[in-house]
Amino acid sequence: MTAMTAAGATLSVSLDYPSSISTEGYTALDYVEIGDVINFGGLGIAYSTAQHLSTARLAPLHLKSTYDEAEVSFSLAYARGGDGQAILAAAVTDEDAYPFALTLPDGTTRYWLARVLGAPVTPGEAASIVTGNVQLRPLNGTEFELLPLSIAGDFYFNNPSTLTFGAICG
Repeated sequence: MTAMTAAGATLSVSLDYPSSISTEGYTALDYVEIGDVINFGGLGIAYSTAQHLSTARLAPLHLKSTYDEAEVSFSLAYARGGDGQAILAAAVTDEDAYPFALTLPDGTTRYWLARVLGAPVTPGEAASIVTGNVQLRPLNGTEFELLPLSIAGDFYFNNPSTLTFGAICG
């Protein structure tokens, strides 16, 4: 396995909901690229810890506890005419979750549903590019990773759950 840069990675959003949280559900959608992404945030679950402090010990025992999808933040060069950025701007005032697809340079694509929590514009200083900073809150149990043929031997999803879309959002 070799490391890769983020050069060539794309982030896209869809206006449609998947029929199910599955290979067919996500790949059947039409996605619009979110242009001019500068920096992608992290994507995935983050565990909290549970602590137990026994009187017989000097140090507490820390155990892995519950998890939640970490909030995803990314920055982009603000481009008012971009279709993907227009969808994000409209999604800020919408309570619904939107499907997102992050495609890495090796062809790996990660899909998930998320609510757009904010997309404030940052003008910056005179010699800087106007940027936007987008915050997404993924829905638990909706993330899939589709590996390219060269890695997987065949396309498949790495699915942390078997929930259907209706069970999550309906």
